[in-house]
Amino acid sequence: MNCVTPIVRTASPTDRSCDNSTSTWCSFATISSGLCFFWGIPTSSYGSKAYFREDHFSGGRPIQRRTARKKLAETKINTAIAGHKRPYQQRAIRAIAKSFEADGERKALLVMATGSGKTRTVIALVDLLMRAGWVKRVLFLADRVALVNQAAGAFKAHLPDSAPVNLVTERTSDGRVFLSTYPTMMNLIDGKQDSKVKFGPGHFDVIVIDEAHRSVYQKYRAIFSWFDSLLVGLTATPKDDVDHNTYRLFHLEDG
Repeated sequence: MNCVTPIVRTASPTDRSCDNSTSTWCSFATISSGLCFFWGIPTSSYGSKAYFREDHFSGGRPIQRRTARKKLAETKINTAIAGHKRPYQQRAIRAIAKSFEADGERKALLVMATGSGKTRTVIALVDLLMRAGWVKRVLFLADRVALVNQAAGAFKAHLPDSAPVNLVTERTSDGRVFLSTYPTMMNLIDGKQDSKVKFGPGHFDVIVIDEAHRSVYQKYRAIFSWFDSLLVGLTATPKDDVDHNTYRLFHLEDG
């Protein structure tokens, strides 16, 4: 595999209601038949911050969490999970970590070719964020039960200490990584289970969207409006084929 040094470029955000800040994308690896891109979203493009009760947050008050954080740039990546024989996976993780820590961004869209190890890359990213004290609970979303089951198995194999919970089959369990389909999560935040909302707006510190090019439907955008968290999108689809709704969610310019 041929890998290249990261190249950072700028592009205007799709959301014109934001200020004149630019979003950035980083082409950090050439993988097999396609390119692997990274896009980052500036904090200013995320919109105004909401305030919630302390019990809405997943662990401790936000200020306490921030002071306990370690530097992501100085936290080692667990190469047993990803990056040992595929160094581009390490560059992907470092690019996203830098966008969160140094650039103050809250949304990232990661495009990696099929077979390049997107799931293991994001598991290693989650592990890094957890060990550095940046996140406590993670939500992994996919549009098919088969994808949720596959990801749950991968988390259990590579990050068992995160106590992965497949919400499709284990809705009463507790853990640090929760995996769900969109309809399942909609029911849980709409209060359709036991007539109460299961997850408050601050319950998750980061949301991962698998196959973001087809998963981000307009009807489920309420999920991302409800939760206040970092957002990481994963897709193997080339840039020109990414769904327009995906670009709008990540405030990126179409095509």
